[in-house]
Amino acid sequence: MTREVRTTRLGQFINGSLEVSCGVVDELLDGRVIKRGVVDCGSMERFEDGVETVIYPDFSFFNDGVKIDYVLLTHGHFDHVGSLRKLLPFLAPKARIFATTDTVAGLKQGYEFELMLTASAIEERQKQATKPGYVAKKPMLELTPEEVAATKETLARFSAIQRPGEHTLCGYLMEAEPAGHMHGACSWTIHIRNREIHFAGDTCDHDLPCLPGRRPISPGRRRDIVGGCDCTYGATVSVPSWESEDARMIETFRAALKANRPVVCFSFAHERSASIAHRIVESGLAAEFPGRFVMDGSARELTKLFLDRTNLWSDLEQPFNIKGIRLIKKSSERATLARGDQSLVVITTPGMGGPCGKAGIFWRGLCLANPDALMCFSGYVAEGTDGRRILDAAAQREHDGKVPVLIFHEKDPEGETVPVARRLRCQLDQFRIGGHNRNSFAWFDENQPKVVILSHGDKAALDAVQKYLDGKDVVVYRADETPSVTLPLE
Repeated sequence: MTREVRTTRLGQFINGSLEVSCGVVDELLDGRVIKRGVVDCGSMERFEDGVETVIYPDFSFFNDGVKIDYVLLTHGHFDHVGSLRKLLPFLAPKARIFATTDTVAGLKQGYEFELMLTASAIEERQKQATKPGYVAKKPMLELTPEEVAATKETLARFSAIQRPGEHTLCGYLMEAEPAGHMHGACSWTIHIRNREIHFAGDTCDHDLPCLPGRRPISPGRRRDIVGGCDCTYGATVSVPSWESEDARMIETFRAALKANRPVVCFSFAHERSASIAHRIVESGLAAEFPGRFVMDGSARELTKLFLDRTNLWSDLEQPFNIKGIRLIKKSSERATLARGDQSLVVITTPGMGGPCGKAGIFWRGLCLANPDALMCFSGYVAEGTDGRRILDAAAQREHDGKVPVLIFHEKDPEGETVPVARRLRCQLDQFRIGGHNRNSFAWFDENQPKVVILSHGDKAALDAVQKYLDGKDVVVYRADETPSVTLPLE
């Protein structure tokens, strides 16, 4: 009998871009799959001229008819979990989706919010439909009946991992360890006979506020097969340390408030917004300038999940402290605050400056045309986003001195997407306080993997890591060139 393990990456690289994270682990007996697992199943949005394209993993792989026995999630970012519902048709009847308590809490909140919006839209339409002259408005969000069923089934399949360490799941010994990227982020190691298959997730090599960094590998241990080294993302980025960028951000906010200059700081709802708010409080800024800091957009609900220990899976994780940060709950409150005499620092979504929801559109519109205002980005800003267009236009403005006019595709009060022209007069800054900004080579030096499949980076990052590993005692594959790798188990 021949026993093997096969790891396959299903993420698609579009124009050399970041690959959505989705890995398959197959245990093979004489070439036949006897157990199948999936680690992460993400999606990514791309926008061009206001047209959205969603990139999914290559689900055609599952046309072989082999059902998935288990799903492991490293963390709750969309490029790792955005396609979960599309995975359902390929799951075995009793397959479970395993994730940490933090990750499950965040995903449940998002799914239940979508179900609530759908129910509200249907109820409103039924109430108003009999009224003369009624014209149905486009709802904020409404799932189809098929999407509602998929959402409910996904919720029913979640199983929360309560603590770091070893767990027996689906007949395998599996290790889940903190990865440092956000609350609940973990790496997974699957033990299959005499092999260990490691999925790093977006492992960070430094601590973020309230989070443990990745734990050092045990002395004398060496990673066996790294089937998902998502730490390659950002490997080519040369930036100042997180600590120096954090200090610069705090001092920039302080200077702006002293000069009564408004600040809009775009950040991700998942963790980054809360981290910034926490640092504002811990630095003393919130006490120094009371009533001047607000959080808006979807970040406020996700932040609430981690204000106590209820949803924290690791004793090393700490709750966020946002005392002194005002959470905006409705649009009328937003408008009232904007009309005030004192300038504000507004932490709002989305992280890359758009395309935006209502909160982001509102604050972006106020900020862009104001030469006294400061617009900030709190980390990596990808090509194709409104944030990248804004930063590039600001660089061109610096070069030629001309005020650029940008066309954004925004939703009007009726929910329709329309082009809107805005002048770029505000000042710009970017604080590299994200989890992918340190050089990733140290991770490989510490873990010394025997076999590594380079994944989840753009092609420039994969090139850099491959070049660094050349000549070292490691077998290197690249997901963009060799997505499927089969190795012996005996």
